[in-house]
Amino acid sequence: MARRRRIQSLDLGEAVSFETVLTILTVLLVLRVVFLVPMVNIDKAKTESARKDRLWSDASQFLESRAKAGTTGEYDGLLGAVRPPALVTMEGGVRWIEAELPESTLVVVRHDLASQSFVALRTKGSNAAPTFRFGKLLWSQPEQQWFATGDSVDYGERPASRALVTSYRRLVESRRESSR
Repeated sequence: MARRRRIQSLDLGEAVSFETVLTILTVLLVLRVVFLVPMVNIDKAKTESARKDRLWSDASQFLESRAKAGTTGEYDGLLGAVRPPALVTMEGGVRWIEAELPESTLVVVRHDLASQSFVALRTKGSNAAPTFRFGKLLWSQPEQQWFATGDSVDYGERPASRALVTSYRRLVESRRESSR
């Protein structure tokens, strides 16, 4: 009698085939291309529009030509203790304080005298994202300075930060028009 040989089968368990791995890698690559390329293009567009925007360069040039040293003593807490040359402008019940710090950082503070609130903007130039600081200002009679209280930081998402840039743009453009 002839004996039949049994063929033993090996169970690979939960192994993944090579085709499955290639499919997963292809899907990941396609997702990366679909989502990453538009994000890079959006960043490029934002950078290009910021470079074309003359607001920050016009403001810096204006400050260099008009600001006088020693005019920021009462706003040292917001601008820094360096006492950079600054320009203080009144527009209705709003005081605008503009200064360029030694490291070429432009600081713009909009101080609403009626509500004692402020919005401060800091930017390193046309291709840097501005940061915003919000809060209330309290006057210290003995120190002869304004001090920020309850302040917070924003990177341009709040409506108040966009409003500050819009109103500052109007201020700079009105200066540009009057200087012509």
